Amino acid sequence: MGGECVFDATMHAVCQYSEAQLCEKQSDCPAPLACASDYRCRNLCADDADCNVLGINGRVCARDANGVNYCAVPSEVSGGSIVALPPLNFIPEEGGPGVPDGAVVMGLDAGGASHASDASDASDATIGATPTEAGPGSGPMADGGPLGFVPTNFSLTVSIDGGTDSGGAPDVKVSSTCTNCLGSPPMTIQMNDGTPADLYVLNSLEIDPTASLTLTGPHPVIVAVLTTVSINGLLSVAASGGTAGPGGFAPGYAGPGAGVAGFGGGYPSSNGGGGSYCGAGGSGGASSGVAAPGGPTYGTASLQPFIGGSAGGAGAYGDSGGAGGGAIQIVAGTSITVGLLGAINAGGGGVSVSAGGSGGAILLESPTVLIDGNIAANGGGGSYGDPSGANGAASSQPALGAYPGGNGSAGTSVTGSNGQVDDAGSNPGAGGGGAGRIRINTISGEAAIAGTLSPSLATPCATQGNVE
Repeated sequence: MGGECVFDATMHAVCQYSEAQLCEKQSDCPAPLACASDYRCRNLCADDADCNVLGINGRVCARDANGVNYCAVPSEVSGGSIVALPPLNFIPEEGGPGVPDGAVVMGLDAGGASHASDASDASDATIGATPTEAGPGSGPMADGGPLGFVPTNFSLTVSIDGGTDSGGAPDVKVSSTCTNCLGSPPMTIQMNDGTPADLYVLNSLEIDPTASLTLTGPHPVIVAVLTTVSINGLLSVAASGGTAGPGGFAPGYAGPGAGVAGFGGGYPSSNGGGGSYCGAGGSGGASSGVAAPGGPTYGTASLQPFIGGSAGGAGAYGDSGGAGGGAIQIVAGTSITVGLLGAINAGGGGVSVSAGGSGGAILLESPTVLIDGNIAANGGGGSYGDPSGANGAASSQPALGAYPGGNGSAGTSVTGSNGQVDDAGSNPGAGGGGAGRIRINTISGEAAIAGTLSPSLATPCATQGNVE
């Protein structure tokens, strides 16, 4: 009575009684258990499925205070993190359990065979909410972990043989046009707010001047680089027409800033309104009556929560609006450089007939950031028919709407342009998409910027701050 089911070293389900759960260091726990920050021996895990096999049900995979994933019962978990306290009759020595070196996550595959993944390799880096040195009540790691600081939205611990070196993380050089070519596939992790993101862990990243790297997928993308990032070509998480960038919203589930659809409801003579994020989408043109508005603005300057842009409103003939730009966070332990020919694009999509999508989110974090090229999260252009409005580009120039559609946001103008009505007075164009968000965090709080940010730093949609 009062015990908990765990998997033993032969992957059999056994009952572990409370007296046997207590630990002060990793060696106190028999394999494959490890000592969690609540001073209990627990099974490591990658997801809930690792915790509920061989007749065990109801356990969840959650982070401890060290950012390591362990199996726990739901009553011990809040917001995806283990909140259980040490037992009342247990007084630990000073310090406490840290991140297990070379942790092995045990589980069963679909056929019932045991498997293990070595978390000491950077491709299986241990991810959690806030890295800590030693157990409950301790502060952040003195050096901020392998990056030297605590990044926004997630935490990274790379543990190999007791150290925090590259752990086998690759040096990636992109020298051609490619998609998702960052070595191994990303890990899908939970960010601090519990939402998913796709994480790449690299030792260094370089994009050549003639190269183009496009990142795709359903979730925001985080690229954690232990040393330097040098972007001399194009890095894109932009929307293309009705296809959203990673973490952006496409028509169907159009996002929190979705533009209002036209030619229906209260807007029978109006085209759709543009998608919004930090900046509002333009309203649709109306041949009579009330114009369909752009969506509501949302999000925070710090990009917490970390999400992408929203879709524009649908127009005539049942067509869908342009999709929202994606969300990318680049974190580097040494520096981030965007060269003179380099660019990062999180623009919104432009389509025919309907409204443009909003720009997405770009978050850069490193001790130093140097920008000589372009960083842009512009809205897409609206349209009435063919041709389509343009997609948001990696420049300070707006994505042009196809007349009488409105232009997307750009530069110091964070709102999309309103759609107009053609010269005949009968064909209303859709609104352009609003601006996304750009955030740059450095030690000094100021990046070296000789290039272009769009939206501009003169607007509330592009801001700077400090790394922790």
